Amino acid sequence: MKKIFFFAAVFFLLLLCALFLLLQTPFPAQDSIIIKAQNSQILAKVADNDLALARGLMYEKSLCSACGMLFVFPDSQLRYFWMKNTIIPLDIVFIYENLTVESISTASPCEHNPCILYKSGHPVKYVLEINANSSRNFSIHKGTVLIATNLSSAGKILP
Repeated sequence: MKKIFFFAAVFFLLLLCALFLLLQTPFPAQDSIIIKAQNSQILAKVADNDLALARGLMYEKSLCSACGMLFVFPDSQLRYFWMKNTIIPLDIVFIYENLTVESISTASPCEHNPCILYKSGHPVKYVLEINANSSRNFSIHKGTVLIATNLSSAGKILP
């Protein structure tokens, strides 16, 4: 019985170490999408699987001025974001399924627990993270209708 407990504990520790290392590794190649607003465009990495949705921009040291990350969820729900392990300040743009901006929150990195939760006011399908205060530079505000160049009506990235 002690041997089983010992091997289970070792397995659990190895699993935790593997998960920790996975979260520390750079992003694998991801699909990208161009998001247009007014006369601006943003090149956004797409987060549309469990790992990418959970990790977001954690541990990223910088983000180019016209870059971001688009979180694509399977459905519209109230969305909650936090800045745990996120180094750069961000604008979190909550977006309805029809690509209209619901709201924008400017978020600072979280250095100590508990971290602030940033949430949408209504159910949204997409969330765009860009450098803090750059939504103003892109003329993105509540009610702005965005254009996503290779996003299907079902929310899938097209080739």
